[in-house]
Amino acid sequence: MLFALTALTSLASAIDLSDAMRDAAPTDKARTVDVHIEREINASADEVWALLGGGFSEIGDWAALVESSWEMEVADVPTAFTVDPDAPVPGRYTRTGFGVPAEVLVNFDDADRTLTFWALAAE
Repeated sequence: MLFALTALTSLASAIDLSDAMRDAAPTDKARTVDVHIEREINASADEVWALLGGGFSEIGDWAALVESSWEMEVADVPTAFTVDPDAPVPGRYTRTGFGVPAEVLVNFDDADRTLTFWALAAE
């Protein structure tokens, strides 16, 4: 199965979700990087989507570079972002060797097995 993932990464300066970050404009293209990744995976589409889509906040259970991960609470979503109402969680935090970025799910389509998230820079 070929799986594609899109992530928009904000170059915000901190993860503490301070007022400045909460007001960060996700449409500011001068501060974003569009990442598109495709990988061939030896598993069924349902298995892959269950892991990546339904288990979005559990990436720490299987991704080698992620030490741990946990679900973002709705109250922690920066005000400039709108979480897709179909998303299984509002977003996630991931602890890596690079810090703890916050990732907000802004588009989630279970039928098409696609998602888009904004990654706010690590602390």
